[in-house]
Amino acid sequence: MSTGKFQLRHPALALILAVVAGSGAIFGIVNELILTDSDHTLLTFLPLAGDNAIADRGYRKLLSGQVEGPGGAIEVFQQALRINVASPYRWCDLGEAYLAAKHPQKAYYCITQAVRLGPQIPPILMRASNVCLREGKLSQAALYTSRILSLVPDYDNIIFSSYYRFGLDAHYVLNQALSADSRAFQSYFRYLLRQSQQTALQEAWAYGLPRGYWDDGIADDYARSLGQAKKYEAAAAVWADRMRTRDPDYPKSNRVFNGGFEFEPTGALFDWRLSPVEGAKIARDTASASGNWSLRVQFDGTENLSFAQVSQYVFVTPGDYRFQASIRTEGITTDQGVGLRISDSENPGPPLYETERFLGTHGWTKVEKTIQAGPKTKLLYVELVRSPSLRFDCKIAGTVWIDAVSLRPIAATR
Repeated sequence: MSTGKFQLRHPALALILAVVAGSGAIFGIVNELILTDSDHTLLTFLPLAGDNAIADRGYRKLLSGQVEGPGGAIEVFQQALRINVASPYRWCDLGEAYLAAKHPQKAYYCITQAVRLGPQIPPILMRASNVCLREGKLSQAALYTSRILSLVPDYDNIIFSSYYRFGLDAHYVLNQALSADSRAFQSYFRYLLRQSQQTALQEAWAYGLPRGYWDDGIADDYARSLGQAKKYEAAAAVWADRMRTRDPDYPKSNRVFNGGFEFEPTGALFDWRLSPVEGAKIARDTASASGNWSLRVQFDGTENLSFAQVSQYVFVTPGDYRFQASIRTEGITTDQGVGLRISDSENPGPPLYETERFLGTHGWTKVEKTIQAGPKTKLLYVELVRSPSLRFDCKIAGTVWIDAVSLRPIAATR
């Protein structure tokens, strides 16, 4: 069976899809469906699903505004329902027609019957929730949408947009309208991120954190959104919330996260980013200066590298800090060695500190320096660097290790 896009081979079906897609907001029919020939539940959302052409005629009446009276949409849908009274789709059809005719009690009865007949069919639940939202039955709508969210992810954006359109705030959504699993909460959180709803994001983050709903990716996405708004302290606090059990020293005592490489870097905004490059292999290693791990960079002698593939952003407040790290080398060649550099990421100028560039072979060597963060300094950039050589024998070989990288507020070390 093909897994490609469903092909609308029936001309009437194509016409109805086009009309419904343009008028879905009126009758509560979603217009963001992606139909595949492996997703029959989405296909049966359409009035032409099944073999009841009467429903097709009813929708044409409904969309043309002929709802009540002889030959109107309500009468036609009643005929369709009498033919297939066990169909939840026919009950939804009639319910939406009653809603358009401003008969909310009859509409609600019909969609209740539809849900009774199709309690696990997402399109039915979606149509029922739309009727409930339009009639202000928020708790019932939330019951239907939370069930959808627990079944499939296909309607997430439609549901969350409906929440927003009908004025459901984050507190209500978090407590009443999401299924009790991390997937739905993460999807809602990402929706809030896309909408830049900062107050709602704060509430959602606080709600989901003790419940274990957020993973590293969610935390990094949230921190990056705050970083883009230059809210670096809040961004670092979000990352610290997520990583408290892994690195309890961060950021109060040590502003460098995972400075001992005791767990695999995630590549997040406030974690080490290890960027692949031809001519070098980067990995954690058990040869350590302290703890159980370090980071190893092995140059294979094939490239004259301008190397800056190991880096981390570090949030700071104004004041004095003590920077420390341990570096070890083995057989580093050429006239350009490897060292650490700290810069102000937002203010151009010379680095705040550069270690010596290590060549040849050295055992673990501690480097340290007092660094002052001025009133305009908020985000530092720590990186392992090597400049390209101008000499003939310019292709670097050898291995360098770094470990125990820290940037500690001096007041905290006294």
